Amino acid sequence: MAGLAALFSQDFFALAKDRLTDEGIFVQWMHAYQMDWETFALVGRTFAGVFPNSLLLVTAPSGNGTDYLLVGFKDSTGLEPAYADAKWKNVQSSKNVRLEDPRLLYRMILSQNLPQLFGPGLIHTDNRPRLEFTAPRLMYSNSNKSGISQKISDQRWSSLRPETIDVIRQVSRNTDSQIDFAAYALSLYRPFKGMAKTARASVSQKMRYSRLVENYCRANELDYAIISDPELVQRCLSRQIENIEKNLDRLPDRMIAYGYLGNLYGRKSEHSEASKYYEKAAEIGPLSTRMLNNLGMALLSQGRLAEAANRFSEAVKTEPTYARSHFNLGFVRAEQNQLDEAIDHYKAALRIDPNHGAAHYRLGLALAGRKRLDEAISHFSEVIRLEPAMADAYNDMAVALAQQGRPDQALVNYTKALKLKPQFDKAHYNLGLLYSHHNRPAEAIRHFSAALRTDPDNYEAINALGVALSRQGRLEEAIRHYYQALQLNPEFAGAHNNLGIALARLGDSDRAAGHFQAALRIQPGFESARNNLNRILARRQN
Repeated sequence: MAGLAALFSQDFFALAKDRLTDEGIFVQWMHAYQMDWETFALVGRTFAGVFPNSLLLVTAPSGNGTDYLLVGFKDSTGLEPAYADAKWKNVQSSKNVRLEDPRLLYRMILSQNLPQLFGPGLIHTDNRPRLEFTAPRLMYSNSNKSGISQKISDQRWSSLRPETIDVIRQVSRNTDSQIDFAAYALSLYRPFKGMAKTARASVSQKMRYSRLVENYCRANELDYAIISDPELVQRCLSRQIENIEKNLDRLPDRMIAYGYLGNLYGRKSEHSEASKYYEKAAEIGPLSTRMLNNLGMALLSQGRLAEAANRFSEAVKTEPTYARSHFNLGFVRAEQNQLDEAIDHYKAALRIDPNHGAAHYRLGLALAGRKRLDEAISHFSEVIRLEPAMADAYNDMAVALAQQGRPDQALVNYTKALKLKPQFDKAHYNLGLLYSHHNRPAEAIRHFSAALRTDPDNYEAINALGVALSRQGRLEEAIRHYYQALQLNPEFAGAHNNLGIALARLGDSDRAAGHFQAALRIQPGFESARNNLNRILARRQN
């Protein structure tokens, strides 16, 4: 707007109005970026002074945008649906814009009372060119556009006429109208989340909407976050892949095409195909940081840890300030049990993005693995601050607190985890261990049983349940659980030892000795099993 302020003055608007026919309409574009409310209102107030019969529209079909239209009517007629119907055939003949009903545009009207919206105050004139001074200054400001959109939104419904509100509600709630509006948005290349609510749509309506989106996907990029239907996402991905692979020889930049195909296959979870296309792109030239990171993710998803680490390392070297690559490299190093290097990369990610919740969480796990429990708890606390509903963070913080000998605080955090996620098997299992450690077998049994309802093949929980039952003197039940654990994992040394103890208590020393020996075969340094076996052998000698 800097240098163009004369086009927004009262004098210019008056000249424009003077040249209109009696039924003429004047439209002025206005932006909200590099702008503050005072300056935006200055222009709007000036416009409304010349065009008392006026309205404000947003250009983005989503209703959330930074570009607006000030629409002024020379006479007092204003919006006339009948007049729009008469002119509608001109729009229908357009090859660019698809508009099934002019009433759909009512959804983009934000105000029909500009004097109320912009309030009293200064105006911009040729003699007092206030905008000429404020616009250049605002080019370098960090003014937040959301302040403008929020002020407009706060007054929207009070500034619209009842008949306008009725039309907006009709076209916003009717499924066919929603799909018509989606067609309009797609024709402008401005799709948005929630274009059509198809949950209660008929089969034919769903098919129509799907065809619109799929046809759009064939020739255009799309932010897949705006589509809530997973099946439609997969069909769109397939259409894009099919179209690009079919026309590869005609595309001017093969490297970009290969990279985009890699992205599409990655989104489809076809990681082998994704890595194949990323590698093809790498044969043409150096990959961008994002592409290196995406290739690393594709390799990681295939379990190719060493190759993934190499690609993430390349990404980090290419762009040391890219937090995602540091985080992913840290994840791989943790999977490779290289915890110190993992910790370094998680910390690097957090220096770049201190609010990276996943990095705080994974760093907490790595620090706990190194028994640096105070630091681990600090990062789990930060995760909880950033993501209060993350049950895993409460669970893992509770584990660290229990390891520090702080059972009461551990119990508080396990309880919070289970309140957020009542069927959380890990939290139930860990809380069972806490109760078992403090010789509260009844509570332990309750939580081990809850864990097994969610994950019935958790042989460690089955074994722990056996221990709790044994402490209550329920040896036959305990033995059944030890056998069940060993059926799931015959090499579980702890279950062999516990089974041996229970059998010995029932007087079956021969079978007990066999299980102690099995435990020592699996884990030669198992001191408890060795002591138990030696006691049986000593009794035999006596």
